[in-house]
Amino acid sequence: MKKKLTIIILFFSTLSLCQSYDVTYNMVQKANVYNITTNVKCYLYGNKFSSVYEEDFELKKNTVIKKNEDGVVDDKEIISLNKNPIYFKDFIKNKVYYQDQIKFNEFNVIDVLDSIEWKIEKETKVILDYQCQKATCKYKGRDFVVFFTNEIPINDGPWKLTGLPGLILEVNSEDKIASFEIKAEKIKIGNEKIVLSNIYEKTEKISFSEFKAIYKKKYEESIYKIINENGETRPMSVGFREYYILD
Repeated sequence: MKKKLTIIILFFSTLSLCQSYDVTYNMVQKANVYNITTNVKCYLYGNKFSSVYEEDFELKKNTVIKKNEDGVVDDKEIISLNKNPIYFKDFIKNKVYYQDQIKFNEFNVIDVLDSIEWKIEKETKVILDYQCQKATCKYKGRDFVVFFTNEIPINDGPWKLTGLPGLILEVNSEDKIASFEIKAEKIKIGNEKIVLSNIYEKTEKISFSEFKAIYKKKYEESIYKIINENGETRPMSVGFREYYILD
């Protein structure tokens, strides 16, 4: 029995080091209320069992893959925290870890990788020579339109988006408050031995439900604050990704 268990562990350990993927995306996001547009490079690295997604607002990418002489990544050198939004997805535990803020206070958040109810459409398009298919969903209060490719059968994509039978290469979401488009610019698929470390593993974390409760409390407190001589009030600005966090 012990021998069989060892073989199973070795099998999954080997799988975790196979079929690595390295995707560079370009994200264009627009705050429609203020007519402000931001262009950001984003990076997704994964090995089927976990992935790291970084949005490079600081123009200082932290997700740097380093290998030793045997071609194996030293997990202590992979990534470090900075001001860039960084999401770590653990597909084994079905969790996603990231950092967010409320009133300039930083919180490390742990959330569930939800089973998103995707609707796969007939529309197709070609992105970077990959045949892609359209899928839609409503998630975290927003409507999403994405294109994924079965030619790369990896269940992953930008941000928290997962759950399709192929890698997501394009994401679109638009409403009266905000809109954004994330589109793959470069893809590298290989069998490199990549080990991804969870940078939030040893940090103090709160659940998304707890984060949401804190956010709602601060939001309600801010509604009653006078912001000018006319007595006008304005609620706290809502985060770009999860505009409807109060739902």
